[in-house]
This record gives sequence, C-alpha cells and structure tokens, in this order.
Amino acid sequence: LAQTEAKVEKLKREREQLGGVNLRADEEAQECETRLTTLLNERTDLESAIAKLRGAISALNREGRERLTGAFDTVNENFQKLFKTLFQGGEAHLLLADHEDPLQAGLDIIARPPGKKPASLSLLSGGEQALTALALIFAVFLVNPAPICV
Repeated sequence: LAQTEAKVEKLKREREQLGGVNLRADEEAQECETRLTTLLNERTDLESAIAKLRGAISALNREGRERLTGAFDTVNENFQKLFKTLFQGGEAHLLLADHEDPLQAGLDIIARPPGKKPASLSLLSGGEQALTALALIFAVFLVNPAPICV
C-alpha cells in the first residue's frame, strides 16, 4: 500500500510539472496549418512572379541590344559623313569598346584628320577634339533630334 501511495504521489507531481491542459491546442494547430498553407501559396506566387520578371527583363535587354545596335550603326554612318565635312577630308568611326554585351560596352572614337595617322580622341589637338565632338553630337541629333542642346 505504501508503495502504491508513493507511486500515486510521484505521478501527481509529474502531472503538476506538465502544467495545465491547453484547451486551444487543436485550434492553434489548425491556425498554424492555415498559416503554413497561406505562406506556401504566397511563396509559389512569388516564385512565379520572379520568373515572369526575369523573362521580361531578358526581353527588354534583347530589345535594348537590337535598338542600340541599329542606332549605333546609323550614328556611326552620320558621324563619318559629318567628320569628313567638318575636316574637309579625313575619316573617323565609332567602335564599341571590348565587351560582349553592347549595353555594357563603352564607346571609342577613332579619328584621322587629313594628313595625320588614325588616333583616339584623347591624342588629337584641342581643336580637333572639339570638331570631332561636334561631329558626334550632330550625328546623334540626326538620329534622334532634341529640342534643346546645351
């Protein structure tokens, strides 16, 4: 009998250590499951939106490359004509700097005023640089006229 009473006391202490019964446990579990389902759906929606955005960015980059290449070719043709007119001879052309992506490439200007060797813009005299820059500005304006130029 003493052994049984000791066991009962031990079990009572263990029950008290467990604390009270959470009557909302089932309800809380349902709320957690609902929240998990909502979050998983939102995650799926976000992944889908990211994929669509990446596709749109890719399409925009592709179109940008095509437009840039077309505009660059036209500006280069105009630049060559204007350079010859301003310098009364010579030749010049534009190059996209070494880069695989035209959208990331820089612009190199190679000019050969009459009686000189071809050189980059920085190696020309101040007057030659100014006339070359004017030829470039006017070449761009011929492709895309602007109402104001400062």
